[in-house]
This record gives sequence, C-alpha cells and structure tokens, in this order.
Amino acid sequence: MSRMLCHDCGGRLTEAKPFRKLPRVTSDCRPWPVGGRMGRCRSCGLVQTWASPHWRKECDRIYSTYRIYRQSGGKEQAVFGGGAVEPRSARIVRGLRSVHRLPNHGNLLDVGCGNGGFLRAFHEKYPQWRLHGTEYDRRNEKELKKIPGFARLYSGKVKPLAGHFHLISLIHVLEHLENPSAFLTGLVDLALPGAKILIEVPDAEANPFILPVADHVSHFDRRSLRRIAEKAELEVELLRNDLVPRELTLIATLNPKNFRRRAKTLAALGWLKRNLHELKEFARKATREARNGPLTVFGSSLGAAWIYGVAKGRVRAFLDEDAVRHGRIFLGRRIQGLAGGGGKVVIPLAGKIRKSVAFKLRQAGWLC
Repeated sequence: MSRMLCHDCGGRLTEAKPFRKLPRVTSDCRPWPVGGRMGRCRSCGLVQTWASPHWRKECDRIYSTYRIYRQSGGKEQAVFGGGAVEPRSARIVRGLRSVHRLPNHGNLLDVGCGNGGFLRAFHEKYPQWRLHGTEYDRRNEKELKKIPGFARLYSGKVKPLAGHFHLISLIHVLEHLENPSAFLTGLVDLALPGAKILIEVPDAEANPFILPVADHVSHFDRRSLRRIAEKAELEVELLRNDLVPRELTLIATLNPKNFRRRAKTLAALGWLKRNLHELKEFARKATREARNGPLTVFGSSLGAAWIYGVAKGRVRAFLDEDAVRHGRIFLGRRIQGLAGGGGKVVIPLAGKIRKSVAFKLRQAGWLC
C-alpha cells in the first residue's frame, strides 16, 4: 500500500484510523459511503484527507453531478446569530468592509464562484467594481451574467488576466484543493501590487461534522490556515473565527515582495482525535435511535445529510430555521420550521451552537 503523504509539504501522515469506519457526505449535502482515510502531517501539522488516486476519482464523480445549495433551490444559506439573519456572503462582505476600506472602483476575482452568491453580495456594497469568476465548468454562466457588473467567467483553458485584480476571494474553495500553499502562490501573478486576498474555510476544530465531507482534502484550524498563507508568502492581516459561526476568515496582502515568515512549529492537534470521537458517538447514538423509528433531524445541510447516511435513510423530517427552505424536499424528506414540537430531535452540531439550538427547540416543544 502506498505511503500516506501530505499533499502540501510531502511529509508523512499519521493516520487517524477511526475515520476509516465513518460514513461520509459530499459538500453539496449528499450521503457518501465509507471509504476515506484521514491523517495529520508529522511535518506541517495539516489535518487532511489522503489524496489518493481513488479519492480523486471520487471527487470527479461528486463534481460531475454537483448542485450548490440544493436544499434551497440554489439560494445561499443563511447565517444565524450576531444580531442578524443574512446570507453568508453578505456577512463576509460586511466583515471585509469593517476591516478594509476598498476603493470605489476595482476588479474582483472570485475563485470557485459557484452560482454567484459572493459576487452578488459584493456588488450590493461595491456597485462600481468589475466582477470576474472562475469555476470547474460553465454550468452557471447564464446565471452569473445576470449579476450587475459581471464581466467574465474563466473556466477550462481560459485563464484570468495577469496583474489585473485588486481583490481575490476564495469562499469555501481552499479546502477542496491539493497543495493549497502552491495554489495561493500562483495567485500572485494575477494580482496588482498590494492587492488583498480573502479566504473563507470551515473551522474543522470547531465543527466535527465537516470532517466527513468526502471532497474536502484539507481540514483547517487557525494555525494551519495561517501556516499555509505564510508559506505562500502572504502577509496575514486578519484571521478570525467569529465572523461566520464555525468558519475561519483570513485577509492577507498579495504582494510579490512580501517576505517569507517562518511558520511556528505546531503542537500535536488534539482537536482531531476529539472531533472524530464526537462523530463516532453521534453515529452510534443516531444508529441506535433509528432502530426505534425514523429520526427528526435539525438542519438541512452537511451535518443533517451525514446523519441521514448514518441512519441509512431512516429520517422522518428535517427542521430548519431558514424560512427559505421550509416546504422544500431534501433527500426525499420535507424541511419544516421549528414550530409544532413533538418528539426527539437529533442535532448534528457541537459546542455552544448545539446548546443554543437545543434551547430554541425545547421552547418550541421538541425534546433534545
């Protein structure tokens, strides 16, 4: 069997063997079978899915039928908490505006732009900017062209213009890419001197339910995301884990003259072992409860899809706070609001967020 090597630095991986037995889920919220392998690099500390040839073939299968935000008809998920309910991209743009005063005119390149959620939110606040995007294929091009200020979609052999962009964004993209530090280094050629780069990724330390995502190859915490950025010779200006719940937001300066900062030696990442244990316990409890009858599951995203797979489809309904999703069908089951109460609800969340949701559900008459 081939040795498990880090896809970023080439170091040896220490395998997290409990992961082998866990069902998985795709990033567009479809159950996916057991079969992945995960480890932590002994050299750089990056937690990652082993990027084997089999894993790459799985990703090709996943992306060939990918549907972004399938639970809400393509509408971006809402973010709850922080005093407002708003689309995730709107929250990110608001955070960007609070940190940096961008010029009135400029060129934005959104890497992995999907159906344009971030581009729309950015246009609302910066209407005079020219918007550009890159994607795996051109399936969303017609939708993207409806966005005011949209200039061009780059896909396949068509590459973005060199030395052209004032801001480059990667919203939930970097976790999908092998060798992320080299990818970030390559963006320097596209940027104007002093340009900003905005990176948004899941916080794997805070959210165990992100670990089973089959097409994610990197699972970042604050230390590993900073290390990747600094290895790419980016000057990190901001790194927060509270702008969007369970996500990391990094803003850096893209400048070819940036100096390389030596990454600090990382301590062993105890959160991986803890989160895998939590997933194993959730799987055990959900499997046991499903034997007594179909489950009611909170949410209609990754964690809920993972529970659906764990329970082998024995799910009665999904509960969600997002009114846009109410009445829609997800994995063959109806999405409903919290009102009504009734039986016990499985909550695939962790930490303080889980406690907050459990409190709301109990107020609505549910058992947690």
